[in-house]
Order: sequence, then structure tokens, then C-alpha cells
Amino acid sequence: ETFLKANPGLRSRFDKILTFDDYISEDLYQISLMMFEEEGVEPDEEAKIHLKKYLEFIFEYRDKYFGNARTVRNIVNEVLRNQSLRLSAIPTKDRDDALIHIINLDDVSTLTFLHDDDIFSKKSIGFRNKSGQ
Repeated sequence: ETFLKANPGLRSRFDKILTFDDYISEDLYQISLMMFEEEGVEPDEEAKIHLKKYLEFIFEYRDKYFGNARTVRNIVNEVLRNQSLRLSAIPTKDRDDALIHIINLDDVSTLTFLHDDDIFSKKSIGFRNKSGQ
């Protein structure tokens, strides 16, 4: 919309405008489960509960930069990194191969429910005036 308003002649060059609504939090949760399945892992029940609540939280506080499934992809990647770090700390001889396919609460615990005005806003690049804006 901003792009089209930038030049009055642009709007006449586009005969169709597609608007994509954000997924609801339940859709985001289902997308995350699908992404985990594609990676060959599955969250246990505690991890599912935490993940679902976290996705509800970020959906409630989303802003104009909210990335829908891209945001979910970033969350899934973070959780997979956490799982890898957790598993790497277990000596190979003590590691159960079944653990490789399970996401647990420790893996999703970095998904925190902090509400800060800056948490979802993108930092701008460039100079600010003295009032900080």
C-alpha cells in the first residue's frame, strides 16, 4: 500500500491487489508441527504446550513486521539448534538414539514470554533526532 501511494501513477498500472491475512495462532502451531515433522523430530507433550502458548503470545503481540510462517521457520530453527546443543552435551556412549527425534521442554525454553515494546519492533537504520525518534 505504501509503495502504491509513493507514486500516484503506480496504482493505475496494477489492476489487481492481493492481500494476505496473517495466519491465526492455531495455524502457526500446525505449521510448526509440520516443519518439525519434515526435520524428522516431534515435540513431546510439554514442548507442544509451551510452543502453542508461545505462538499464541507472539500472534497476540504481532506488529506490521510479523512474518507468519517465516517467523515459525525461525522459531523451529532456533529450537532445532537448542536440541543439537543439548544432545551434543550428552556423551555419545550415553546417548539414546531415540532422543534425536524428540524435542523437549529444554529445547523450547528459550522461547520466552517477555512483553517489551521493543521485542517485536524492528530497529531502524540511520540517524535519530535528539529525542531518540
